[in-house]
Amino acid sequence: MDKEKIMILGAGGMGREVLAYYCDLGLIDNVEGFVEQHSARSGQLVKGKRIYDESEITQLYSNVELIAGIGSPLRRKWVEDLEAMGFTFNILIHGEAYVGKEVTMGMGCIVCPGAIITTDVKIGSHCIINVKASISHDCTVGDFVTVCPGATIGGSVEIGDDSWIGIGATVIQRIKIGKGVFVAAGAVVVDDIPDNSLVMGVPAKVVRKLTPESWKTLI
Repeated sequence: MDKEKIMILGAGGMGREVLAYYCDLGLIDNVEGFVEQHSARSGQLVKGKRIYDESEITQLYSNVELIAGIGSPLRRKWVEDLEAMGFTFNILIHGEAYVGKEVTMGMGCIVCPGAIITTDVKIGSHCIINVKASISHDCTVGDFVTVCPGATIGGSVEIGDDSWIGIGATVIQRIKIGKGVFVAAGAVVVDDIPDNSLVMGVPAKVVRKLTPESWKTLI
């Protein structure tokens, strides 16, 4: 740990999972609590850890490292605002995940139990590789990408920033997925996908284009 304490952004389902992973790693005492924006729950406890409003951590904590326990790629705005304030972000890799030696990843990434990232994979910052997801050789994953539980990414796949690969989805080898793409649960992607697209089905087809507002209805 580069900092004394860890604080988890978000106290919802993903945030509570992140707390459990730190517990599994024997680092539960390093976790100071959860942070919410404009919180109506400040001071309440979740799993024994206090919820703080964002204003409290910016005023009180200079020795804290953050991690975003928020599944949606919409976490980008808050994370970037906090980075601009000078906060740094932890990297969390669960002990039951497999991460190959030639894998690189940026700060703020979370690799969940049972996830597999094989070899020569480049992962950007603030990505979530969820439970039992797999990413095969020579893939490139952008920033703020969420790979949901059980998703399978074949070799030499490129995934653009802010994309979402749904539960149990499959992306075959050598596919290029653009930025801001939402791949629905169970979809099988066999063709390249352009930026800002919603795709679903077997094989996956583009259903419609996405806007920042429409993302809020998907997550």
